[in-house]
Amino acid sequence: MERTQAQIDANTQEHGSTLDKETEINELKLLKKNLQKNLDANQKQLAKIRKQASKDRAQMAKEDTLRAEVGGLRKQLAEARSKRNAVEAGLNSTKP
Repeated sequence: MERTQAQIDANTQEHGSTLDKETEINELKLLKKNLQKNLDANQKQLAKIRKQASKDRAQMAKEDTLRAEVGGLRKQLAEARSKRNAVEAGLNSTKP
């Protein structure tokens, strides 16, 4: 009987008790659950950031297009002013 108890004690000491193993398993399950929550939260945050980045890129593309249009309109305006000035200069030179 003492020998059997000694074997049990040696085995428990070497491998740990069932209660210790169950506690460790529960702690690992809780850790896994918390890590999964963090992962899910981080994935949602990443999706939100990516969506905002996509909106920002779209806005920047619109702004670039508008800048190009404004540049073209400024060029057209400069050409129109140049023509008007040339016509006015021609009219002014023909006056008595």
